[in-house]
Amino acid sequence: MTTEKEFSRGQTGGGPGSRSFRFETEVRGAVLRGIGIHPGCAVPRGDLLVHHGHGEHSGRYSHLADFFSRNGWRVWLYDMRGHGLSTGRRGDVECYGDLLGDIEAVLGQCLGQDRPFFLMGHSLGGQVVLSAARRWENAADQGRNAGGRCLGVVSASPYLKLAFSPGKFHLAMAHLARRIIPGWTSRSPVHALDLSRDLDWLQSMAGGSLVHDRISARMFFEVEEAARRLLEEGGRIGLPLLLMHGGDDRVTSVDATRVFWSRTEAGPGSAFRVYEGFRHELFNERGRERVFGEVLEWMNARLPSP
Repeated sequence: MTTEKEFSRGQTGGGPGSRSFRFETEVRGAVLRGIGIHPGCAVPRGDLLVHHGHGEHSGRYSHLADFFSRNGWRVWLYDMRGHGLSTGRRGDVECYGDLLGDIEAVLGQCLGQDRPFFLMGHSLGGQVVLSAARRWENAADQGRNAGGRCLGVVSASPYLKLAFSPGKFHLAMAHLARRIIPGWTSRSPVHALDLSRDLDWLQSMAGGSLVHDRISARMFFEVEEAARRLLEEGGRIGLPLLLMHGGDDRVTSVDATRVFWSRTEAGPGSAFRVYEGFRHELFNERGRERVFGEVLEWMNARLPSP
């Protein structure tokens, strides 16, 4: 079942004449909730679907959505299962395939069968969009099964390897819980200073009550295994890829992203950019306007000629 409901213009700040829609879709036992922001122009340049990271929610990307909407893009944000306003136990997912299936379900609802789109993800979301691109590369229809024609993938600070060690005790407890109580959750040891140098900006963001720091044993190992597959196997991603990472990321490893880039054959126009001095959340760092502008320029250059 899917539903869509328009709410007041200007609520998201997406520019003059913009319209916003709340939507939800039921998929594999979860209700995924999100928002679509339609720009004020008659014909959008294209569609962008954004996948947030672990422990956060789509509302933390409203400023990014506003930027792209003002520049003529239709933007779709949704809360991952177990996060934000979507249903599901906080910080838990039964299998990694659910995350990939959720992307396809949302794309199918929001874009139909033919509209071109870009896919963007941050941190765990950055990992998931890379996994989705690999999955589509192995499909005969190059992503049309996902509900549209993917023109490119933007992966920011992808979770390919943690930049810190969880510790032997925590890993031992997680292994034990995985066998006995796989849905058992523990706290993630990440602090605000690990995310961005701009603490005032982080504290000003709405929806703080929707942020959590829990992750289940099974979700941790599912995500770790997906990261290992991406990092060790590399391979081909036929779609154009913009890979980005902060040079001072204390959450996910920039060195692992460098290794992934060296082992991956991506589509034409692909690029890897390291933002020196930036920490984990590129879209919430000091200098984020530069990041937004470079992503926009890259996406615009990937659009087919009219």
